Amino acid sequence: MRTRVLLIDAQTLLREGIKEVFRTDRSIAIVGEAGDGYDGVAQTSTLAPDVVVMDVALPGGDGIATIRAIRARCPSTQVVVLTDVDDGGVYCNAIAAGAAAYVLKTLSPAELASTIHTVAGRGCAPLLPGVGAHVTPHAWPRSSS
Repeated sequence: MRTRVLLIDAQTLLREGIKEVFRTDRSIAIVGEAGDGYDGVAQTSTLAPDVVVMDVALPGGDGIATIRAIRARCPSTQVVVLTDVDDGGVYCNAIAAGAAAYVLKTLSPAELASTIHTVAGRGCAPLLPGVGAHVTPHAWPRSSS
């Protein structure tokens, strides 16, 4: 069974590159793509992918709000943040919003495929080396209680 993936990233070249990487992979099907958060949420609602691979730096709404909207509309869809934002606060906010994994754009295609399969199967993925190196207890979002 193929894992159905939606890509959300402002960079067309990156989306095209990921599609090309997985074009011959029989385990991953890229079912759609969006260049901003609004279109990404709409496509998630329409396509109901297994996994959304998205950046947190998006035009048309911030990535954290996009994660929350995706998880609210499609709770069974897992979110993998693929970004070049290596910031502990952003990492913690993304995980708190419902992201199952947070990986940097420096990872290899094999590591991305493994992350996609892991979150599709288990709903979460371990951190890859170098991700969230600046995460501290003070970086977690504070509750409003």
